[in-house]
Amino acid sequence: PPPPQTEPDDMRPDPPLVVIGDLLSNKNYLSLCFTGTASNFKDGFAWGTFPVFFSNVHHLSDSRTNLLIALYPLCWGMAQAFTGAASDKFGRKIFLSAGMISCTVATAMFALPELIWGGSHESLGEVDAAGFVWIVADIVLGLGTALAYPVLQAAAADEVSPVNRGLGLGFYRFVRDMGYVAGALVCGKLTDSVGYQWTFAIVTAVLGVAAVLMTCVYRPRRKTVLVGGGKRLVVMKREESMSSIGFAD
Repeated sequence: PPPPQTEPDDMRPDPPLVVIGDLLSNKNYLSLCFTGTASNFKDGFAWGTFPVFFSNVHHLSDSRTNLLIALYPLCWGMAQAFTGAASDKFGRKIFLSAGMISCTVATAMFALPELIWGGSHESLGEVDAAGFVWIVADIVLGLGTALAYPVLQAAAADEVSPVNRGLGLGFYRFVRDMGYVAGALVCGKLTDSVGYQWTFAIVTAVLGVAAVLMTCVYRPRRKTVLVGGGKRLVVMKREESMSSIGFAD
């Protein structure tokens, strides 16, 4: 019988502790982990807070509350079908930076609608000035999340070699998804303690830090991705050497 086939040494994953240690020393990867966590922190806050904020605090009707709750994931879900592919062509950084800045602006709009729009908007009928700003904020929040959310995972994959990518993405997803838990629990306690306005301000600040990281700290590994035809990726020149936790193939 033919001898059993074995993988070449360069195709075997590195030891998990070595991979995680290298990832935790990677500024790009840490920035992406924080930004993903901040984005999910915002989602955990929004999913738990928006129904109470609109219905109980501002006494909106059920139809208006449902509209405001539905607009955000609708815009997010529809737009992210295109943003991930676009980041392959135009690069990760512009989408991550623009997405987190948009989310930061949107959460501020939810907290302070009166500073953005005065008076009433008669053509919208039941929707008053604050409601109009909240609709715009919902759309901006959905589009901002769509710009960043799928690109974050693609950017995290760029930071890990193919043989270690499963562990690298799994660890990123673990850290990122803890944002849901933190957002729901921490922001729920904050709304009881300091009120909705301050809680919105804290979430805005967390998203603002993520926007700064994506704009000023994150340096993408590659300019564009050439898909198909056996073409290799176009990699940005960096002064550091390639390693198992480094440039993607």
